[in-house]
Amino acid sequence: MTINQKHNVCEVPESLQQQWSARSYDGSVEHNSRAVINRYPGYWDGNPTTLIPLSPEDSAPLYVEIMGGAAPIIAKGRALYGEAKYGHAQEILNKLVYAEPQNQEAKDLLADVFEQIGYQQEGPSVRNSFLAAVYELRNGIPTGATPKSSEPDMIRAMTTELWLDFFGVRRDSDKVDALCRRAGYGLRNPKARHGASAPSDSTSAACGVINSPSARLISASCRSTWCST
Repeated sequence: MTINQKHNVCEVPESLQQQWSARSYDGSVEHNSRAVINRYPGYWDGNPTTLIPLSPEDSAPLYVEIMGGAAPIIAKGRALYGEAKYGHAQEILNKLVYAEPQNQEAKDLLADVFEQIGYQQEGPSVRNSFLAAVYELRNGIPTGATPKSSEPDMIRAMTTELWLDFFGVRRDSDKVDALCRRAGYGLRNPKARHGASAPSDSTSAACGVINSPSARLISASCRSTWCST
């Protein structure tokens, strides 16, 4: 039983179903059952195909081509919708929307499917995820001010460790190397990882070794990356 199957077969015992605290009002059985697997064995299902998968926008056009294009997919999607097989319908319509993001007919039909799935959810967080997608498929992504997680009050409330982690995940990975170099670090020759001789510079160190104030600020960004000055 893998993380991509468990949520379809996991059932809460009938005795627990009668307890308010065990209902799906905060989270859901489907989500939480997968979260337990993710926490312990991990998110990978053991199938090499899913180890380094294509991005959806790269794989979707292939599926659409194999299925004969948009028209038969939409026809089949409508048939599955009429049979209340919403999970099957979303599977093929999602491929089409990724392959043809401007196809409004496909987006509207997928929105109808999501709407029905959302209505069936007991948990508000799962229901709202589907219904928010319904709105975006029909009306586009809402515009306007977006929430910010880097306001002064938020930063002041962080511990030093949390702030360094926050700083690290906010960095542009394409610019981290240049940032490391400005702080006195450069990426060690990758060949050194495979048995070749490492740089002879006696100051070679890992990014985790902090030797300057500026380096402290970027330690979270290049943490675990071998560097040399």
